[in-house]
Amino acid sequence: MWAWSFLPPSTNRRDAQVTQGTSITGANTTPESPGGQRFDSVMGVDGALSILADAMAFVQLGFEYMSPDTPKKEIDTIHFTVDGMPGVAYAIGVEIHLSAHFVAELNKKLYDGWSESYFQDLTGKSVDQLWSDYKQKFQ
Repeated sequence: MWAWSFLPPSTNRRDAQVTQGTSITGANTTPESPGGQRFDSVMGVDGALSILADAMAFVQLGFEYMSPDTPKKEIDTIHFTVDGMPGVAYAIGVEIHLSAHFVAELNKKLYDGWSESYFQDLTGKSVDQLWSDYKQKFQ
């Protein structure tokens, strides 16, 4: 069902309730890794849930989501996971998966500007190859 339902009991997981009955859940499945430790020390699951809830509220306000006239898609749960997979940050449906290492390294590179070569540096694959792999996975 949801990714968090299959996580080991030692996983650092929290749940948060946000507007319109949508729950946000999150987990750090790699708390012993350097990236997982950094995630916990800098933000933690509670901090990430708070930021996601604030972002959702901002978008809902900006697009008049609370108005009965606004069309809505019902989403019960959004889940994010900090994984130990190298070179990965992706979303599938309402699940967000982040490799703490990948995101931290990409952020360092983006400090001075943007280049497609960053993805080659971090993953060993070009942007075109990553996009092709992603599309192939869901065909």
